[in-house]
Amino acid sequence: MQNRIGLLFSLLVFLAACKSSPPPVPGMERCIWVSRFEFNSPEDIERIMDNCAGAGFTSVMFQVRGNGTVYFDSTRELWSETHAYEHPGYDPLAVAVAAAHERGLALHAWVNLLPGWRGDPQKADPRQLVRARPDWFIVDGDNQPVALEANYYWLNPCLPEVRRYLASLCYEIAANYAVDGIHLDHCRFSDRVAGTAPLPDDDRSRQLFNMAHGSTPEDNPQLFERWKTESVTQSIDEISASLASLPNPPTLSAAVWREPKSAVTRHNQDWAAWARAGLVDAIMPMNYDKNEERFESNLDAAIEASSAVPVIVGIAAYMHDDPDQTIKQMNASIDAGGDGISIFSYSSIFDAAARDSVRSSIAFRRAVSSWRRR
Repeated sequence: MQNRIGLLFSLLVFLAACKSSPPPVPGMERCIWVSRFEFNSPEDIERIMDNCAGAGFTSVMFQVRGNGTVYFDSTRELWSETHAYEHPGYDPLAVAVAAAHERGLALHAWVNLLPGWRGDPQKADPRQLVRARPDWFIVDGDNQPVALEANYYWLNPCLPEVRRYLASLCYEIAANYAVDGIHLDHCRFSDRVAGTAPLPDDDRSRQLFNMAHGSTPEDNPQLFERWKTESVTQSIDEISASLASLPNPPTLSAAVWREPKSAVTRHNQDWAAWARAGLVDAIMPMNYDKNEERFESNLDAAIEASSAVPVIVGIAAYMHDDPDQTIKQMNASIDAGGDGISIFSYSSIFDAAARDSVRSSIAFRRAVSSWRRR
């Protein structure tokens, strides 16, 4: 009898452990971000995939949308301004998918979700969103789009039509390319500027808020911020639902603010709620920090908040003067309960010009390729 009770207790402990540990996402053990600034030709993309596979990475987050222009054949958005809004003679996403799969890599299409333009709006193509749909942007009291964090003009997720548009854009990618995942970035509001009026400040957003809560942003600023947070979450929900309608839904992951509480208070990004609701398949907190104590504190907070889905820890190799720090943070991420790591970014490891010397670049590559999940 006692043995049976002991076995039952052990089984319950085992089941509880299984329940609290979400299954890992295949292929996301060792990820790397490749930005739109790191390739210019099919040959670049082939070389990138060679290097990533050779270094032992398992997934590539390949950027296909930066600021309302794209690097794939879209019926909704223009080709990138770096290609004068015209077809560059090859399809970067198609090349990346084929090159990654040939080398055993998973390919996730990286989408900057809410940035809609960067630079002077008047220099944008008239077909580009900032000129074609300025009413979709976060505007000031004069109904003018405003440049915010990183000089991006940000789309307004409080507007239902914006959320529908973004969901359709993610669906278009997944329906037309054999991507393993859709990876969302900048899926939040811009960092707040102290002393400025609450944004968005357009009549339509005010009307929607009043319809929902019978108040104004000035009369109830805390409720207004909560409503903005709910709007971002609803956008993620709509993207998730659109992808789920496909025969073979891709993995949906999100690069998020490194710490859950400030993600909400600074960026209206309640990614812990996304995890609890199963809106995403993996959370990738961008734990970019040279300070080890702060890195580990934010790491613990992120893993605790994301217990419902796998946590792939974002690490900023570009900040580290020594590859040993990169490796230390990779190991700490797994030891703390993370399900994988992602390195920002490709050029930090493989571009010798970005390092102090060629020798340093080689050291980074060797260090990463020698690391394996423990």
